[in-house]
Amino acid sequence: MMGMVSIKKLLLFFAALWLSSPQPTAAAGANLIALYKSSLVAHPLRTNMGTAAVLCVVSDSITQFIEREVAKKKAAEARAVSTTTTTTTMPLSSLAPSSSPPLRHSFYRSGTMFVYGAFVFGAFVSYWFKILNKLFPLQGMTITRLLAKVGFNQLFMSPFLNALFYTWVVFTRETPLPLPSSSSSSSSSSSSSSSSSRSSGGGGAHTPQQQRTPFQNKLAILAKKLQKDLPSTILRSCIYWTIVNMANFSVVPIEYQVFTTNFGFLVWTCFLSWVGFRGL
Repeated sequence: MMGMVSIKKLLLFFAALWLSSPQPTAAAGANLIALYKSSLVAHPLRTNMGTAAVLCVVSDSITQFIEREVAKKKAAEARAVSTTTTTTTMPLSSLAPSSSPPLRHSFYRSGTMFVYGAFVFGAFVSYWFKILNKLFPLQGMTITRLLAKVGFNQLFMSPFLNALFYTWVVFTRETPLPLPSSSSSSSSSSSSSSSSSRSSGGGGAHTPQQQRTPFQNKLAILAKKLQKDLPSTILRSCIYWTIVNMANFSVVPIEYQVFTTNFGFLVWTCFLSWVGFRGL
């Protein structure tokens, strides 16, 4: 909800500025750029945090829209298959569409993404870039130093930020998370052990898996999530951010590098959000 309030304020501000300009198309755009530049100089941290928070919500909103459309398509296909396979055995009344409400936008999820964008993509990345620019200053930048800067950034930030995002998603998930499914071997062994305990007259004692606390459950889900999705995410991150940062670190002035990175996150967070919430 906090994210939606901030978006509404930002949109109202843009609309008022656009309407107050005598030449809305050109003058309002110039005014917005000048206003943003002055804000970036006067309050760089707050401006970068606000920009990152809004863009993060926009990215996740796009992902949520795609998720809803995919879910609707799958539901329609499932209903079509069910209709063709059950028309001969079920009455027509049972084939009516479900009365359950359609999937809706999760404002809670938008709020968590707003907070994550502000403090990670905005604040943390701002401080990280200060360290990075001290180690690899823009003055006298050569292709060798540029490659070293991009590689150094990827080496530390790609595993850390991607793992942090998945951790944030799991621990701020709105709905309760199911216990991770055990393998067939473990299930067969547990069934055999339970049958043997019943045959021996032992009581139905719960296993440690069944006695997990919600925190332990989330830790188990996070471990499976990182094992399944983190390696491929890091690989894609290296490809995507190497291209973005090669241009960002070589051409963009230092004061605008976080701003440029935030727009890179606009695309990247769509992918992260899709993979992060998948299967949860």
